[in-house]
Amino acid sequence: MKSQANRLPLALIVAGVLFSLCLFFQITGEVYFSGDGGIKALLAKQFASGNLSFDLQLPAAPWVQELWNNGLYPFEPPFSYKQGDAYYITYSFTFPLVTAPFYALFGWRGLYIIPLAATWILWGGFYWVCQHLKLGAVLTSLALATLIFASPVSIYSATYWEHTLALCLAFNGLAILLVRGSQGFSNREAALSGILIGLSVWFRPEFLCLVAILLGLAAASYAVNLGYLNLISTRKNLFVVSLVIAILGFFALNLIIYNHPLGIHSIQVVEKFSLRSKLYEASKLLPQLKASLLNYFPILYFTFVCIGLSIFTEKIKLNSLTRQLVLIALVFTYMVPLLVPSDGGKQWGPRFLLIVVPLICLVAIAALQSTWKVKRLGLRYVSLALFTIFFVQGVHVNTYSALVKFSKQGFLSVLNLVREYPNQVVAVPHQYVGQSLAATFGEKVFFLTKDSDNLIELGKKLQRQGYKNFMYICPIYDNCFKSDNMPTLQFNLDDKYFQIEFSEISRMERYIFYEGSVNAR
Repeated sequence: MKSQANRLPLALIVAGVLFSLCLFFQITGEVYFSGDGGIKALLAKQFASGNLSFDLQLPAAPWVQELWNNGLYPFEPPFSYKQGDAYYITYSFTFPLVTAPFYALFGWRGLYIIPLAATWILWGGFYWVCQHLKLGAVLTSLALATLIFASPVSIYSATYWEHTLALCLAFNGLAILLVRGSQGFSNREAALSGILIGLSVWFRPEFLCLVAILLGLAAASYAVNLGYLNLISTRKNLFVVSLVIAILGFFALNLIIYNHPLGIHSIQVVEKFSLRSKLYEASKLLPQLKASLLNYFPILYFTFVCIGLSIFTEKIKLNSLTRQLVLIALVFTYMVPLLVPSDGGKQWGPRFLLIVVPLICLVAIAALQSTWKVKRLGLRYVSLALFTIFFVQGVHVNTYSALVKFSKQGFLSVLNLVREYPNQVVAVPHQYVGQSLAATFGEKVFFLTKDSDNLIELGKKLQRQGYKNFMYICPIYDNCFKSDNMPTLQFNLDDKYFQIEFSEISRMERYIFYEGSVNAR
């Protein structure tokens, strides 16, 4: 019977693998969960083709390049920046680079191999921590079930995003630190922990907050006795040096490639920096991130209750490791809004706070274990009931709702409509449209036409190049969607009068498709 219980955690990991594969196989074509996945995929395809230039080099005829240089390039800040004659995406080159070989081997499905594998390795590292904490088979199973099925982490395994890879690196590095650091690092463990945490910054900038927390605690421990916050008892210097070298290596590459240690992301976050405005933005962003985390990770409510009770009663005790986890999660949550430029846009739970999830899972299980030892007033049963309620709510949000969401991906029909359109030129009023349709780049040429002047400029160039028709895609979030039809535009070219007329092709998903025709008056 005991041996069967010991198999339960591994059975849950297998179930999680099947769940993530179920999400993976529901992805249809090159349909990305979020538009920025499309722009990253374009760079990954470029790398996969053998072109290792770090700027995004979309194939274009000279006349197309001329229009792009005049402001009709399909992407714009904060997703893309022009530096000299080159266009760079704001995201680090690292994730497209490491996924490019898998795209070359397996096509678009290869883009998801690293997000999937990183999620599975994360679960393995989490299981390793539970084993070292000697939680037992039942509590370990509850912890794994919470992480896999009642948190937003698993959903990111089926998105072309770098979050699971960065999370895997950071958590496993932190796990080695928390489990082995206070007991006595080996040289290998100290170096590996620092390198893994440092490498997470290569993929996600918010992990600089985690680095700042750990370096701050390490620096303070040289001067004062931090008690339970002294995370490392031996080989502290090796850990710090390994962590710093890993980060400096990334900064050095950025400096070589982008002429700035923080890369193109620096334009978005650092340049034109104002402390007052940043603090104001962070004050608005923090409540949004916290509300989103509570919505997608309701087990947090249980954790809050238990932490609150531990303050007022000695019967519920949080050990030093649990208090370390709480501190790291809390400080990280409050630091992130100072670094990130937005709440994350379209996402499944706050993706900038994903590292908090496995940490709080461990805290929640430790709290449940502590309350179970209290026999007075039926507290153990009340805590178990509360845990169950929030666990079920988390499963509903992150497993049931996720399966429903992924099963209703109808965007492939939009991709097919654009692909089947006989003309090559596509105009869009917002860059989100081009990002979502990144799979058609190469087959189609996209132009960002934000107003009638842009459309007229495009019409003139098309007339000179002998093109008569183009597709215009109007999304629901643009004003053109509110109109029953597109207005006719007129322009003069070489003393001749022309007009651009629009006729509706189709309405699909959240888009209206028009054909624009350039005709002489």
